Parts: sequence; structure tokens; C-alpha cells
Amino acid sequence: MNKKISAMALAVAGAMLVVGCGGGGGGGGGGGSEAPAPAPVTSSMTVAPSLGKFNTSCSVEALKADGSVLDSVKVGADGKAVLSFVKPEGPIVVRVKGADGCQYFDEAAKAPRDFVAGRLLNALLAEFRAEVGVHVLTHLAASGLVTSAGKLET
Repeated sequence: MNKKISAMALAVAGAMLVVGCGGGGGGGGGGGSEAPAPAPVTSSMTVAPSLGKFNTSCSVEALKADGSVLDSVKVGADGKAVLSFVKPEGPIVVRVKGADGCQYFDEAAKAPRDFVAGRLLNALLAEFRAEVGVHVLTHLAASGLVTSAGKLET
């Protein structure tokens, strides 16, 4: 009787093993198409331009070192701009661009001031940062390194 149970137990265990393995096709033999590359990850950068609070007629852009635009958006009602782009290798130029109707609040004068078309306020980042302030000091630091087109001087 013991031999019958042992043989029966082996048969059931073997069947369970085969079923448990499934029939999931063989391993790769090369030659098939490769898996697609993962989509690039987009990151957000919140920019706070600061001569005083800027209005929604102003825009902010981020550029690569070669001057190509990563993203450009209008300033939000909260005075900040949220840019979204794939992080580049190397430095990033962030700039506030003047336009018709673009104003900032001059805290000393307690009044809005025009930030006219053609006027720029720059910041130069060595690498991506999630939050950036752009103000007079960042502009002065970047002034000898960034061209009017947003490219880095070489």
C-alpha cells in the first residue's frame, strides 16, 4: 500500500510541476525586435521672477546652452511660471522676457512698472533645479556669459 501512495504522490506532484511551469514560450533567441526605448522623463521647473511680482503678460523661458528653447510659458496669477521639459545635459539659461503689458510691482515705489519688449532678466544654472529665482543678482552674474539670443558665450 505504501508503494501505491508513493507512486500516486509522485504522479500528482509531477503533474503539478508541469502545470505550474506554464507554457510561456522560450527565452529570447535574439533576432526579434528590441523593446522600445523608454519615453524621456519631463521635469517641472518653477521660476519666480523677482524685481517685484510680475503680471501674467510676462513670459519665462528656459534655454539650453546653445540657445535652443526648452520651454516658454506665461507667468501665472501667483507671479510664478512653471516650465516643463526634459532635463538637458549641462547649463540652463532661464530668462524673463518683457512684452507689451508686462509689468512688475516696484516695491520701493509701491507701483507697477513696465517691463517692455526687448527687456530681459536672466539666470544661469549649472544644472537643472526644480525651483529658481530670477532677479537682479542672477542677471548680473549671467550678464557676461549669456548672449542676447540666450546662448552661452564660448
